Amino acid sequence: MEYITWQGETKNLRFVPGVHPHQVLPVDDFEKYVHLGQEAQWLQIEHFDHPYSSADTGLANMLNTLAARI
Repeated sequence: MEYITWQGETKNLRFVPGVHPHQVLPVDDFEKYVHLGQEAQWLQIEHFDHPYSSADTGLANMLNTLAARI
C-alpha cells in the first residue's frame, strides 16, 4: 500500500508511477475526488473524521475488501 501525492480536483490514477491506472485501487470516502473514467477502480470507505472512535472498524473492513479484490 502506498500513499500518492496528487494535484488538482481529482485523484488521477495516472499519477501512480510504474503502473497503469487499471492496476490501482484508490480508497477514499469522497466520490468527488474520483477522476472521471476511473470510477470502477474506486473503493469507498466509510467517512472518518476527528475525533476517531476506538470502535471504528472502517479500516479493517476496507482491508478485507482490498484482499477480496486482489
